[in-house]
Amino acid sequence: MTWQGNDQPPTAEEQRSPRYWFGQLWGIWRKILVFAFTGLGVVLLIRFGPGALLILVPVGVLLFGSLIFAGARIWMRGKR
Repeated sequence: MTWQGNDQPPTAEEQRSPRYWFGQLWGIWRKILVFAFTGLGVVLLIRFGPGALLILVPVGVLLFGSLIFAGARIWMRGKR
């Protein structure tokens, strides 16, 4: 469980907030996506060889770049 730099667990009120639960779900989904796309990349590399990198690299950059950008927007929205 991440407490975002705090050394104390979240209070009951913080745990009821949508921001807390979105943060928890974001962490879980991010791990699932990384695992799934890593597996897909390995399968494509085995099946198609190095030529698969012509597809994997741009798709990976766009996908993970958009996830990082979305996460940064959510984080900055919480800073206001």
